[in-house]
Amino acid sequence: MCWPPARTAIAPKFFTGTVEAWIAGGAFPALGMLGIYAGPGGHLRTEGLAFFIGCELALASSLSQDRAAATRLVVRIVQELVGYELPVEPLRFVIEGGAELEMVPDLAAGVIRIDPV
Repeated sequence: MCWPPARTAIAPKFFTGTVEAWIAGGAFPALGMLGIYAGPGGHLRTEGLAFFIGCELALASSLSQDRAAATRLVVRIVQELVGYELPVEPLRFVIEGGAELEMVPDLAAGVIRIDPV
């Protein structure tokens, strides 16, 4: 199954299973419906999130050094964004381990940045 908004290819059984679970009230299938890649400078960026919320997400390069942990963080943040109203001003939040981050929406540019505070 090809998903053009994220430029991904997903096994049909995985795609239908995760989408059916989401429709039934489960988690948004971020790893199946989004591309997550390293952008210039080492930050992680989504591809395909704009299809759902109108913006992509960019995780600061300083938060992207450990790719597995950074990907988990992106997935958790995406869970909070899909289906909810987008923030229109910066929003601070704390993640596991006590680090404080800031969500900085730039809706005109179509991106929500996540930066350390």
